[in-house]
Amino acid sequence: KKMMRQHLDTLGEISAALAANNFNKAAEVATTKLGWNEEEEKRCSTVEKMTGEPDFTRLGKAVHQKADELANAAKAGNRDKAMAHMAELINNCNACHNKFRH
Repeated sequence: KKMMRQHLDTLGEISAALAANNFNKAAEVATTKLGWNEEEEKRCSTVEKMTGEPDFTRLGKAVHQKADELANAAKAGNRDKAMAHMAELINNCNACHNKFRH
């Protein structure tokens, strides 16, 4: 649960940066705190193995890869596209929580 609250805090940071038109900060936060990387893959895989939930890594990856897409849009200075990715990212979070209820 702590990790999920950290993800929510990160979404707040990204939202605040986008609202202030600070696209570089939004991109940096999205990539470093929420992006898909080897560490996140390992974490998701570990949770999947611990819980026996076969879709956990797939759903988690969808969240984290969407954060990377958000970061790319922010780097390009496209706030509208970044916000659209943020909405999709939140939908991906909800899809996971609807299935796993953490």
